[in-house]
Amino acid sequence: MTSHRPCLQWDVVPYGDVKLGIAAPEDHHRMLAGVLGDGAWRTQPLVPYCQDFANAQLLYASDVDPLTAAQATFHHGHLRQHMRRMVSVPWEVRLAEGLRGAAQPAPVFVFSPGRCGSTLLSKVVGALGAVSLSEPDFYTQVVRQALRYRINGMNPQPASALLRCLTDDLLAPLQQRPGVPAVIKLRADANGYPHALLSSIAGRPRTLFIIRHFHSWATSMWTAFHQPPERCLTFYTAALASYRYLRQHSDCLLLQYEDLTADNHALVSRLAGFLSLTPPAAPLATFAVDAQAGTRVARDARKHVLTDEVRIQIPLLWRTAQPSALIDELGLAHLKRGQPSPA
Repeated sequence: MTSHRPCLQWDVVPYGDVKLGIAAPEDHHRMLAGVLGDGAWRTQPLVPYCQDFANAQLLYASDVDPLTAAQATFHHGHLRQHMRRMVSVPWEVRLAEGLRGAAQPAPVFVFSPGRCGSTLLSKVVGALGAVSLSEPDFYTQVVRQALRYRINGMNPQPASALLRCLTDDLLAPLQQRPGVPAVIKLRADANGYPHALLSSIAGRPRTLFIIRHFHSWATSMWTAFHQPPERCLTFYTAALASYRYLRQHSDCLLLQYEDLTADNHALVSRLAGFLSLTPPAAPLATFAVDAQAGTRVARDARKHVLTDEVRIQIPLLWRTAQPSALIDELGLAHLKRGQPSPA
């Protein structure tokens, strides 16, 4: 007789439109479809969707092709839109099984403050021949939950072990090239507590970090998400602090957004070498298309109008309130102007 809680199968219907919010158990209306016997939850391909912290469960899509989800512009959005059947697995059941994937290098996480070409980078990595995923949202959940525990002085849940299991489940169905790490692009939220993610990796992690000059970045944050300049400055400073942590606790490759806006062979070669891949002999077609086409943040999507007030405020704020000491510490003096130097 088993003492653990059962795994359950659910029919699900998403609430409302596909959204950009962080994946959560509340995204779908669930109707119980059955109780799965011991081990039966492993008889179907499962794709991790999110954690249900309130009920100590992991939630998986059970009717979505893992490869198709991995190739989607946003992993979480593809699952939210296409999932119609879900499996809930109690923490203790998944932890008891341990890791099942073949031995592969630990994944490389991509950090950025957002609006920095990280989606394009994810597609470039895929074009180079590595497994590349964009924003599986259980990572975002873990960061936010870990921050709550840290701020409130609570004991953390077995986050690192569960994260290793979820990463294992995410990558196991995908055909990684031997010796080549998978690359996982994260939401900007990951900058809030990168330790929560790196602590799940055995050995010294490898990471990528993308940065962009503040003026164009804050402008993009306003037009895409209506984020005011003061909040942008807070986010940008947090991202730089995250990069400081990544430099100290991982082998981190820094990339500049402006170098990603064209097929920069030197940048692609450097990226390929960092990931143990062969640089391409010809330019990649990936640079010629909008990496976020068909989503709510595509280039041709409706934007918020940049007002004269905001246009003036962005450079003024950067000039008077930029985190100069942190920029100097990181050796990123080229960011102080707020925009690229004239050619």
